[in-house]
Amino acid sequence: MSYTVTNLIPQLPVLNLEAAKKFYTGELNCRLEAEYPDLLIFEFEGRMLYLWLCDNKVIPESSSFYAIVDNIEALYARYAHVSRMVVPLCTQPWGMKEFYIMDNSGNLLKFGERVAG
Repeated sequence: MSYTVTNLIPQLPVLNLEAAKKFYTGELNCRLEAEYPDLLIFEFEGRMLYLWLCDNKVIPESSSFYAIVDNIEALYARYAHVSRMVVPLCTQPWGMKEFYIMDNSGNLLKFGERVAG
């Protein structure tokens, strides 16, 4: 018997759904797909992203996702205005060009592209 995993959806904890909705739609240009009392579902760069309500600030401060992209310079230009850019675009010693955004709950959104060579 075999199977195929067809998708993985990041699910990040947030402390305040209204504040998260404002940040993700306003600063990251995400499209809100569905809203429930303890869950927001967004379309984010062509992928799904779930934000779930959490009352322990340690959890989002310890959470992140890492997205590997093509043409990171173009993606960085799209998000360069974001108020919570915590690591601007740079090349890391481990061979990735990356930038990081922190949302208003403390989740770290990491984006990277492998550097040729």
